[in-house]
Amino acid sequence: MNASTKLAHSIIRQLIECGISDFVLSPGSRNAPLSIALQEAAAKNLIELHVKIDERGAAFFALGLAKAANNYVAVICTSGTAAANFHPAALEAFHSHGKLLIITADRPAQLRKTGANQTTNQVNLYPAIPTHDFSAPIEITHLLKGGPVHLNPQFAEPLISDEKIDWLSGLHVTTLKDEPHSPAKLNVESGVLVIGHDRGGFSAAEVTSFAKKLKWPVIAEDPITFAFAIAHASLFLADESVRNKLASQTVIVIGRTTLSRSTNAFIALAKKLIVIDPRVSNIDSNRTADQLLKALPVDVVSTVNSDTNWASAAEAAATSLENISWSEQQVIVEIVESLPDESALYVGSSRPIRD
Repeated sequence: MNASTKLAHSIIRQLIECGISDFVLSPGSRNAPLSIALQEAAAKNLIELHVKIDERGAAFFALGLAKAANNYVAVICTSGTAAANFHPAALEAFHSHGKLLIITADRPAQLRKTGANQTTNQVNLYPAIPTHDFSAPIEITHLLKGGPVHLNPQFAEPLISDEKIDWLSGLHVTTLKDEPHSPAKLNVESGVLVIGHDRGGFSAAEVTSFAKKLKWPVIAEDPITFAFAIAHASLFLADESVRNKLASQTVIVIGRTTLSRSTNAFIALAKKLIVIDPRVSNIDSNRTADQLLKALPVDVVSTVNSDTNWASAAEAAATSLENISWSEQQVIVEIVESLPDESALYVGSSRPIRD
């Protein structure tokens, strides 16, 4: 069996044993060894194989799968300019600390800078994401520590082997675990908790547990996940007088708040800001706050903050919405309610998604 086939088998087998089940493939010539290995694994129902011709769309599709599953998803392309089309999604994965595993098949290193067809320097193609460049099997598991990873395996000809072996027998599948952050302690008085749309990468269960310990009013950019959050907060906080009345001495923000200008305006009124987000150590290193924490505190001492005023504001907002004859929000409700079951709705960029 040729070296390229052995390398492809090693990569795919390791990833399956890491618990990675979704693979997004943009077929080409140089990644043929990987394509064949993936097809063989899919035929045994060991993986879910998604074939996407367009590399740019394939990478974003993979990133979406990774976010939904909170697990690594591999996106694979051939050599040359194909790899450059992964760049937009790679940037998104870097800034969101998304679990995107980028695999760019490459030609042997000795062909670089020789004018060889479909050959460019794919090493460090995504500057914020280190490249693991190799021509023989390597240990991959320890590289998958959370955040995007770039593998650049070099495949020499011949790319295809006629020899058939049962390379998928005896698999031992485990689950990848994120590296734990040192738990922090928190001692605060009264305030408001704001949960950003991405939750800083923490699970919904972890954030909910922290919120219960804190016993403060909660604003959530994802109110569907956190049903206990104050309803319609982004709407009534758009009123400056309401925002000033509800202004809090202390605000704790988990993750990033990027969906609502009114929520950010409310945060700006706080005398003390505490941010909880693991990315402040390496990605959002210029983010400022009175206190920056990389982990959700386990030990929490706080003063119970009455949410009476918040409940009143939410109730008033709900009443106003019922009496409005037309609004952007009502249009969305009408559209969603008219959709057939199990249908998909594509929403354009920017403001429509926020609404």
